[in-house]
Amino acid sequence: MDNIKKISINAIHPKVLNALHATIAEAKARKMLVGLFCGLRTAEESDHLYQLGRTIPNADGIITNAKAWQSWHNYGLAGDIVFKDEKGRWTWNGMPKCWKDKNGLWTWNKTISNKWNDLGEIGKIFGLEWGGTFVHMKPDFPHFQMIGKMKNTGEAKKMLFSIGIDKIWERI
Repeated sequence: MDNIKKISINAIHPKVLNALHATIAEAKARKMLVGLFCGLRTAEESDHLYQLGRTIPNADGIITNAKAWQSWHNYGLAGDIVFKDEKGRWTWNGMPKCWKDKNGLWTWNKTISNKWNDLGEIGKIFGLEWGGTFVHMKPDFPHFQMIGKMKNTGEAKKMLFSIGIDKIWERI
């Protein structure tokens, strides 16, 4: 299993990167202060983020539920767009409160206008799936992905280790 973590993907898919840049440009045209906080993540980075709030103390608690190869970031197919404050510092302020509904699905009040929802709608214009629409896992408002014909990260992982990243990227 250790050799699995040694596989290195060194880029974000060009279609995904173009859509992220277009989203940021449109958001800035609408007077939103945003930037690309992160894109590609290594397996080691994902495992480290997973441990934050679990085995590694973290004031912000748990950061992610995705271990290595369970995130589209690991395949160069996702990026996080985050707001900046007036001094240019990253800020996650204003994210809607989320809860599980009676069916156990995640939801939030979509009728209240907020900057994260506005940003998500912009990303959708450019073909990105927005993490604010997640219902089987807690919504991830900064997250944008383009997974094309991929079903899930499990399928992507199998493909990565059997036929390579190029074959995954051909499906986008």
